[in-house]
Amino acid sequence: MFETDQPFSFSLVVYKIALVMDPKVKLRQNGPLSTLTDVELDNMIMSAEVFGRLVSMMIRMGHSVNCKLDRCSIEPEEDARQEEVDMENQPVFQMMTQSASPEYTTDVTLRNVTMSAGVFRRVVNMVIQSGHPVNWELWFCSIEHKEDARHMTMKNQPTLQMVAPDLASLDYSTHITLRSMTMSAGVFRRLVSMVVRSGHSVNCELWFCTIEPEEDERQLQVDMENQHALQMGALQPASPGFTTHISLSWMTISTGVFRRLISMLVQSRHSINCTFRVCKITTEEDVRQLEGEMKNKSALQVVVPQSALPEYTTSIKTDGVTMSAETFRCLLSIVIHSGHSVDCQLQNCKIEPEADVKQLLEEMENQPALKVTELIDDKVSDFKKWHIEFKINE
Repeated sequence: MFETDQPFSFSLVVYKIALVMDPKVKLRQNGPLSTLTDVELDNMIMSAEVFGRLVSMMIRMGHSVNCKLDRCSIEPEEDARQEEVDMENQPVFQMMTQSASPEYTTDVTLRNVTMSAGVFRRVVNMVIQSGHPVNWELWFCSIEHKEDARHMTMKNQPTLQMVAPDLASLDYSTHITLRSMTMSAGVFRRLVSMVVRSGHSVNCELWFCTIEPEEDERQLQVDMENQHALQMGALQPASPGFTTHISLSWMTISTGVFRRLISMLVQSRHSINCTFRVCKITTEEDVRQLEGEMKNKSALQVVVPQSALPEYTTSIKTDGVTMSAETFRCLLSIVIHSGHSVDCQLQNCKIEPEADVKQLLEEMENQPALKVTELIDDKVSDFKKWHIEFKINE
């Protein structure tokens, strides 16, 4: 328990301890923690509840704070499922409605931290709902999904029901950066869903990350198509006033993950900028079945241009990306059915086989809603680098 009647200024550094807090203990202060500016925790073990309280406290401080955790382990409670319920009902996790405060920023950095998928999801939710600019960076962190991935679905999850933002709060941005991390496809999917549905500008960057398939990827393919995860639920009205930025750099992802990501983006109902830099989109067994089905279908369905378009645009840019022609077909099929303006740029991309790419280009010419603005094929060694730019519903 810490109480004070006067503002004070200090930096808190804690090293190599196990941090434990009785759930009944509450952090209180009679005066504001008006000038607490730096918190560093190194080589520690703490419970998921204590970690959540810490992040919540940093976000709700009311002024700029820099919080760093290095080599920490966040341990789940003995009853992880009960913890899910308890943490959702904790007042400390219900973010106070604040007016936007762009004058200050909360910085939270995690390095070499281990946490469960449930803890990761709840912290993302707190960061997004903070009501002011937050920079959250994760370096070399491990997200363990085995313990709660099975029962932690998109449907009926309270934390995925984004609160309606204050109209005055749309002029701030949340920055989330993940570097050199491994996560499951399910964790990645939930991250994107929360970012897209935030209700304000979010910049989410992934660098050198690995996205692992679910244990039963084929069943996941079927389940995901029938879940609310891709049906964005109760979507907010179109909001042209803000933009979501998502970028993936130097990563390898499956065609299934790529397809679901693009599907979620085009359903967002606000402006999206998505960039893939030097990524490889692989064709795995579950997607080969999809490719076989697509090859047996006729050419791309002709879509009539929309007469009245929403005032937002989805921008998708790939630079130095390797993909199959059928992955490219998946992209085309999704965006031409978007019902709004889409701007696609493929630069320095390796797309094979070449014959299938040429067939797709012929089919694109027959799409009245699609306009190719640039087409260049550069011969490099034994393959071509494609430069293809096109617009949907321009």
